Amino acid sequence: MTEGIEEEKKVTFTLSKSTVWMILSIVLAISLIGTLVFTGVLGGITGTSGSTLDFQNDGGIQKLKVTAPTDAHTKGSADAPITIIEFSDFECPFCSRFYTDTLPSLQSDWIDTGKAKLMYRQYPLSFHPQAMPAARASECAADQGKFWEYHNKIFDNQASLATPGIFSQWAQELELNVEDFDTCYESNKHDGRINKDTADGNTVGVSGTPSFLIGNDKDGYQLVVGAQPYVVFKQVLESQ
Repeated sequence: MTEGIEEEKKVTFTLSKSTVWMILSIVLAISLIGTLVFTGVLGGITGTSGSTLDFQNDGGIQKLKVTAPTDAHTKGSADAPITIIEFSDFECPFCSRFYTDTLPSLQSDWIDTGKAKLMYRQYPLSFHPQAMPAARASECAADQGKFWEYHNKIFDNQASLATPGIFSQWAQELELNVEDFDTCYESNKHDGRINKDTADGNTVGVSGTPSFLIGNDKDGYQLVVGAQPYVVFKQVLESQ
């Protein structure tokens, strides 16, 4: 009788210990995920040569050791020490908010002064019906050297994205060769590039727009998610 009780106690203790370890494992996993989210470290990305995954610690902040793309649409000095890689959707209201509320200060304080450069990468979300068409149109404008002008035109007139013929109209307003633009747009010739941008975004952990990688190839990149106010970008930029 005593032996049976002792065995029962042992089994009960074993089960309780297993439960404790399971709870501890869950807590540790949640803590790890929270740390990754807080530091913006969720994956890896490169430009046109495939992805890598390498982490490094910089003053207590985990950063991605990645390589910026060489063919992204870029504004600012090529020699700027800091790179801002933006993943954006032309139909996204939060991307429009970043364009309106935050980008002007980044432009005047960091890009125009040569301290940072901005790279735009396409990340059209599937539930935005005009996002992919707008991305295609912007790439066709890029063929004629006016990506940023078309980029601005779209965000300045985002409410008109669904207007029939609007992409050709904007091309005409920007004095593009409309015939070449229309041929390009109708061919979907840039879908491969757009899908590559999106795939790279997925690799780094982007799941919504806008999302940004801020840093440089040598020291690594920090992930900033959302249409954050300028003060947030300023803080991250000054920490580079």
